[in-house]
Amino acid sequence: MNPRDSRERFTIAVANCRNYAYAPRSVDFIDIHFIKGSEPEIREGKLRKEMDVRNWLEQEEVQDVAGKSSLRLLYSHGYITSGRDDLNLPFTPGLFETIKKDFKLPADLNRILEQEATRCVRNKIYDQRGNAKGLTICIKYFSWWLATVGLGLSYNSETRTTHGLLLSNDCFQDGEATVLGELIRLIKLNAHRCQGPYFLPLLICDLFAQEHATEIHKATKKVFGLERSIGMHDYPAGRHPSGVEDDEDFSMTSRKLNGQLSRLANYEKWVTSHINLLKVVLGYEEFSDTMLSANKLNRREEPKEYATHLLHWNTDLLSQAACQIKIVQAQIQTVYTLLAQRDNKLNIAIAAASKRDSAAMKTIAVVTMVFLPGAYIATLFSMNMFDWHAQRASEVVSGHFWVYWATTIPVTILVLSLWTIWSKPWRK
Repeated sequence: MNPRDSRERFTIAVANCRNYAYAPRSVDFIDIHFIKGSEPEIREGKLRKEMDVRNWLEQEEVQDVAGKSSLRLLYSHGYITSGRDDLNLPFTPGLFETIKKDFKLPADLNRILEQEATRCVRNKIYDQRGNAKGLTICIKYFSWWLATVGLGLSYNSETRTTHGLLLSNDCFQDGEATVLGELIRLIKLNAHRCQGPYFLPLLICDLFAQEHATEIHKATKKVFGLERSIGMHDYPAGRHPSGVEDDEDFSMTSRKLNGQLSRLANYEKWVTSHINLLKVVLGYEEFSDTMLSANKLNRREEPKEYATHLLHWNTDLLSQAACQIKIVQAQIQTVYTLLAQRDNKLNIAIAAASKRDSAAMKTIAVVTMVFLPGAYIATLFSMNMFDWHAQRASEVVSGHFWVYWATTIPVTILVLSLWTIWSKPWRK
């Protein structure tokens, strides 16, 4: 066996033990070059083989010598489904290490990308003299079923070049662009703003904020509809949103409300994680450096202004999610109250029916008690033990009448004894 193949198989095995795997396949790239006074130059394409990726990496030396301000980005599908223990790197182990080395990405990039949480790690890059010449940023954006994006990025302030590795869910799903496809479209649309290291991370935050806003709005409409089915709201007549039947079963409404509560709780968690991320980014000292200004003529395009806008937006989304969670919790309590009221009404109806049955049984018992002595006497006197046509009074009662009492009394005592033993009244 070739030693190189053996080492590579070992690396793959270790990678799989760490919840990620290497699955070499084609990747895409986009290069954006800026020249003062000119429109950004955009080149993009697909790198189908490992050698194509290595050749693309070597091209940066020519561009760096030219002194252009550049953004060089590799992107691909890095997660199979939702970003939960399914990191699937589209490179061989050797090529991935080469990319991290050329892009000057931190060694623990894999660990950051595989975690089930939104994370941000930033380090400075120093030259041989100990002077800072740039920085690296690694961010994992985790929103489970909405999207997951992993970003490794480095910025060289001497060459004004930003290198990035972007991994996400599938670019396209059912013919429609998902987060990664939409992100690439926005990068090309805002190419003139991509000169610094922070615009791309903030653009991803912006895209996630749009996704979260859309999902929270959908959840809000569903909650309004469920409020109508419950009938517990203070909306004016004719202005409440429609879409849910008024006679919907409470048990189904309860399940729907609990489903919306679970979704809103996840949205609240994800929005909170992005707020924390933006606070961390805004705390970096680089925001005071003039090199990060994307366009000095328009302050709204500066990363600090952009990050502040996103922070306020996410804070508002968090308030909306928290408000809807409180509404859903109140409606769930209302449903439980209505269910209890319905059960109480049912119990009252059952009690009333039982009372009517009890009255009927009491009537039957009274009637039975009234007629039972007479019935017993009539039955007793109708036995052959009595001869009412006898010539003498002493012959009216049969001489065998004692057999009746000799049988009845012991049997009665036996039945009462068995009932006493079976019911065990002394144990109560």
